[in-house]
Amino acid sequence: MKKRKLGLILNIATLCLSIAAIAIGVYSITTASLTINGSVGFTVHECRVNISGYMYGYADTASGPAHKKPTTDAEKQYLTYDGSKKATDEDPMIVASNNQLISFNIGEGNGVYFSSEAFDNEIKPIVIVLRVANATENMVLVQDTTTVSSDAQYELICDNPADMLYTQGEGLSTTITYSLTPKKDSSGNYVAITNSVAVNLSLSFSKFENNIASTGFTFSGTSITGVPEAQNGGTDLLIIPSKFSDSATVYTSLGNNNSVLNNVGGYKKVIILDGIKKINDNTFNECNSLTSISIPNSVTTIGSSAFSCSPGLTSITIPNGVTTINTWSFTACTGLKSITIPNSVTTIGGYVFSACRSLTSINIPNGVTTIGEYAFNGCSGLTSITIPSSVTTMGTNVFGGCSGLTSITIPNSMTTIVSSTFSECTGLTSITIPNGVTTIESSAFNGCTGLTSITIPNGVTTIGGSAFKGCSSLTSITIPNSVTTIGYYAFGGCSGLTSITIPSSVTTIEFYTFSGCSSLTSITIQNGVTAIGNNAFSGCSSLTSITIPRSVKNIEHNVFSGCTKLSSIRFEKTDNWQYSTDHGKGYTDLTSSGMSLTNAGENATNFKGAWLDYWFKQK
Repeated sequence: MKKRKLGLILNIATLCLSIAAIAIGVYSITTASLTINGSVGFTVHECRVNISGYMYGYADTASGPAHKKPTTDAEKQYLTYDGSKKATDEDPMIVASNNQLISFNIGEGNGVYFSSEAFDNEIKPIVIVLRVANATENMVLVQDTTTVSSDAQYELICDNPADMLYTQGEGLSTTITYSLTPKKDSSGNYVAITNSVAVNLSLSFSKFENNIASTGFTFSGTSITGVPEAQNGGTDLLIIPSKFSDSATVYTSLGNNNSVLNNVGGYKKVIILDGIKKINDNTFNECNSLTSISIPNSVTTIGSSAFSCSPGLTSITIPNGVTTINTWSFTACTGLKSITIPNSVTTIGGYVFSACRSLTSINIPNGVTTIGEYAFNGCSGLTSITIPSSVTTMGTNVFGGCSGLTSITIPNSMTTIVSSTFSECTGLTSITIPNGVTTIESSAFNGCTGLTSITIPNGVTTIGGSAFKGCSSLTSITIPNSVTTIGYYAFGGCSGLTSITIPSSVTTIEFYTFSGCSSLTSITIQNGVTAIGNNAFSGCSSLTSITIPRSVKNIEHNVFSGCTKLSSIRFEKTDNWQYSTDHGKGYTDLTSSGMSLTNAGENATNFKGAWLDYWFKQK
């Protein structure tokens, strides 16, 4: 597809900044000032767009520290045009039309300073903010083609790249932000800027009429199933309309279920025009070159694996009207940093964002009722997330492997913490389980090595198997009286736990429940527990004593294996006990074999030695 077929008219706007810096040492320990002068020239043809902007520094000035974002006109350096007119907070937009020059000057007076004084040796950047709004005509495309030379002593980063913005009709609105800082050397120190340098920002505005011919496209019914092959040296932009200039057919969907649009892999940017309602399964699956895509509001359905394994995608906006994000839609989009989910969505399917390791934040809108299994599994960049109160159902392993997750809010609407929900969330330090939860499913917090505290509310009746297994930083936990069941390995490997009380409501301590709790010095088993499973306390190498209450009727083998410091096991009931050496199949009276449970010290020695593999029960 060539540019002439699209009727593209490119209009380039270039911002050149000349930067002079004072070189007085390493920036991590000293202060340097920058004097910046520049201009932004926009040439806009056959349309109109409102543009404004300003520059500021979180920085020290000669008049004193100013470690804050500017809020007054005096603190901001707004863009001006025609040499006199300037944007303000009350009237922030300047209308740019043909060949108008927008300029700014920030070199007057004290200038702007880089500073590390109050920021733990981290320099706060100088920030350039551009605002674009209210573009007219059918479509305006904004492309950010900023480049920085490899030998530059600074870094210019676009915090929210605007390389895929467009409007059909009026209404484009966005803010583009750039951050400027010195580079760091291999030791982590900031490199002094010794020479004047030029920073080039390039924004291009492109207007075209929707007169695309169907040449090169393939179709099946009302679905577009193939696109023209990307031309070497040609445009990397693919525009997919719902109606072509040489055909009366209106196309409402892309792809042919379980097939991939041929040749999409050669394009970096895709714009889908209004009228397309459905993106079928696998449509953009494994599009390695794809960096951005615009989806129109007409789309109501995004199929399974529609964008999965497309590592170049960095951001995406799901249009209003979509109610379900189907399974695997964005799985392994490893470059995806942000995504906007509209309020219309009620269901986030299984594996939707699985392995999106660059995703740092996501807003789950109130209205979502279901989050499928593994939906955010392996999103190691996520630091916090709020689950809205509308959510009533979550699948297994939803946040498993989210190692960067440090905080999470769980709504009262949840009645279960589902199996493996937060497993391997190694950055999670504390969590409050809402009062409505009655069950903590198996492996819910398995491997949360950073978890230091957790509150289990009254109302929880079941703690599933391996629920807190491997939570090595957990030092204490209170099990409420509402709990009746603690599953196998529930606290296995909680090497930081020092004491635990098992309430009378619990009837069974399952096998390996506290295995490997090497710091556990105190275990209180309240009267009410009737059975202790095999290896329940194995490896509790700091445990010195324990009392077995009268209510206990069964003790399986190896309960105290590896409890090297155990010197006292006191039985509240010492008579009518039997033992078995053949896996609990045949029992013999304890007293008939000259064995006794009356001596606490001997009991500890025997349960660690000769009786290690025995089963015990009361008649």
